[in-house]
Amino acid sequence: MKTISILIAGLLLFLVQIKGQDTNKVSVEKNNVISVNVEIDVDEIIKTIEENKLKMEEIIYEKQAEIDKLIDEIYELTSKPDGENVYENQIDSLDSLIDVNEMIIEDINEAMEELSEEMEDLAEEIEELNIEMSNIEVDDNYYFDDDDDDKKSKKEKKFKGHYSGLQLGLNSYVDGNKSLNLPVESEFMTVHTNKSWQFDFNPLQFSIPFFNRYVGAVTGLGFSFNNYELLQNVLLGVDAYRNLTYSLGTFTYTKNRFKTASLNIPLIIEFQIPVSKSDKRIFLGAGVIGSLNLAGRMKTTYFDGQTEIIYKDKISNWPISTFSYQATARFGYDQWYLFANYSLVPLFENNKGPELYPVSAGIGLRF
Repeated sequence: MKTISILIAGLLLFLVQIKGQDTNKVSVEKNNVISVNVEIDVDEIIKTIEENKLKMEEIIYEKQAEIDKLIDEIYELTSKPDGENVYENQIDSLDSLIDVNEMIIEDINEAMEELSEEMEDLAEEIEELNIEMSNIEVDDNYYFDDDDDDKKSKKEKKFKGHYSGLQLGLNSYVDGNKSLNLPVESEFMTVHTNKSWQFDFNPLQFSIPFFNRYVGAVTGLGFSFNNYELLQNVLLGVDAYRNLTYSLGTFTYTKNRFKTASLNIPLIIEFQIPVSKSDKRIFLGAGVIGSLNLAGRMKTTYFDGQTEIIYKDKISNWPISTFSYQATARFGYDQWYLFANYSLVPLFENNKGPELYPVSAGIGLRF
């Protein structure tokens, strides 16, 4: 749990920075349709990673200063006559605080490494997939979320759902019996949950009010990038019949990840409760997310005894389910929220791989 907390702290820094950046370009026409062109700015994502690494390094510096101060206090106590005996409890407490700060530093370093690697992998996948949506036409009777300052006060009084923005969560899956403990025949797919990430970029949102401005439906368009860090030292593959296979690794893998990417369209019913004169609201939403699964990949890192080797598969026909849908629930305040997703369709096609249903949970920020 401590590691997860530090990773979430890193996410908060990341989201605060990227919130103000222009990662989508929108043009609006006057002929009763809205034409949208979405473009993910890879360079801005990498720039944001570097900026937030500096912030996390500042936290490490502060924690190291606290450790030095605690060491000085211990030295002062032990220098006094019978110091170690008289002040034993105080010294133990100071030692404990040093241990806590050292663990925080260790976890922040780990979080920095993981977050940087995941975002860099994400940028690489975006470039490889060359994701670009253009000329999506929708009836302008639907409410379209935009950032026009002249209309901001008016928009805030209307129903505005929570989908467009960024999400970061942790991945796992359950078997056909809804258990996280996989059966023997599926154990090779067991994941290290703390290192299995989900990153969602949702550029489009359409909010449809119902009876009043506090109840409505939310839909839109988003992209999801998932990786599953395999706990066992196995390499996944596909046979001539597109069945999922696995083999024991020749080397001990330091990183062993199965990755997927999907295009998502949600339908979420949302209830909101105003809590201040500024019209900030507590909200609760539930619904389904339909997905078109775009790709599967395998990436493995290991040492061959001298150098680090990075292996990326060239397989194009992974037997992941082409279409899927998942139940989703979210709860939050203003722009921030927690979410949980549960897939109602297995990760792999029927009889092509183990029966595994992806689940994920994390935090999101609407923009």
